[in-house]
Amino acid sequence: TVIGDKHTNTSATYDHKAVMFSKEKNIIAIPIEQYNRKYESKAVIYNIDLENGFNQLGEIEEESDNITYRRIERIIYVGSNYYTFSNKWVNVSDMKTFETIKNIEL
Repeated sequence: TVIGDKHTNTSATYDHKAVMFSKEKNIIAIPIEQYNRKYESKAVIYNIDLENGFNQLGEIEEESDNITYRRIERIIYVGSNYYTFSNKWVNVSDMKTFETIKNIEL
């Protein structure tokens, strides 16, 4: 995913709180929406290094059906897990594998 590419959008352009940054872990995460043949909402996590720049570590994607768009609004980490927050769900994912551990409906 290329931020700013055709058919992409991020709430980070107008809401600085949408970006998750950790200096101690050298990571930054940005929520992305992409409209190709289907709607996708994901959090893209990057490693930040002063010498090597940004390197993508992984993505956490929200599942959406044809009726409800689950747009990721925020991402945080606690311990060894990422938590993504959308309009109706909290998704808990492992920080190393990016695999979903649990989905919690709000």
